Amino acid sequence: MSQSRPESHVNRLESAFAAETQDLPWIPEAEELPGMPQALHCQVNEYAAGLIPENYEPRYPYPLVLWLPSSECETDEVLGHIGNMSPQNYLGLAVEDCVLGTGASESPLDSAVTHLRQLVDIENRIVAAVRSFREIINVHTERIFIAGVGKGASTAMLVAMHQPEWFGGCISFSGGYPAAASLIPQQPKLDGKRFWLNSPVLHSGLNSAGQTRHAARMLIAAGADVATRLDDSHLPVSRNMLRDLDEWLIRGILATS
Repeated sequence: MSQSRPESHVNRLESAFAAETQDLPWIPEAEELPGMPQALHCQVNEYAAGLIPENYEPRYPYPLVLWLPSSECETDEVLGHIGNMSPQNYLGLAVEDCVLGTGASESPLDSAVTHLRQLVDIENRIVAAVRSFREIINVHTERIFIAGVGKGASTAMLVAMHQPEWFGGCISFSGGYPAAASLIPQQPKLDGKRFWLNSPVLHSGLNSAGQTRHAARMLIAAGADVATRLDDSHLPVSRNMLRDLDEWLIRGILATS
């Protein structure tokens, strides 16, 4: 009798996304977010927090914005941004400790190995967070969008490029094109996968408009459907950006309905 191979991190994430939604009651220890009376959040596991509309409909599969917090945008801000984008249209999930390190002090070979190991760890954390969230919440598995700001956005782009079939699209606020993309064994063919790239032109501490344009060119060359926005703002994430993002998400969802 042949022995089955250990399940890879890729298969685990595919299994988590494909699993049937369990119709379990939602009884979280929830609290209202400041300034967000229409939304509730709960602790999903030890490193992930979820945002759920107050008027949550258990039988409706919701789009999910899965955000990777970073030093530029931490978990509380993440949940606030998702809620401010639309208090009723989306679920939110903030998965912490999912930002790729630099490995700057290592040799090129050691740095490459470190980045690939970090990528696997990040994907496994995403697997566990989505699986835990889906045990209590009805998530539309073909409408999961990965997002981030700054370093979190660059990591989100890398994950979306590495495993494009896992996500309905990628959202980047001031994310640079990930240098570690060159380490992906087979360069990605993104085949129309949607990317939304935004840069606040008045913010001096984040990636520049030129870096955003460079990321757009690289993604387009790989076959992605890229929307680029340059916002006249000094904020990493502004209400204008969130309104524009909401419209972009809704257009894509309606186009595939």
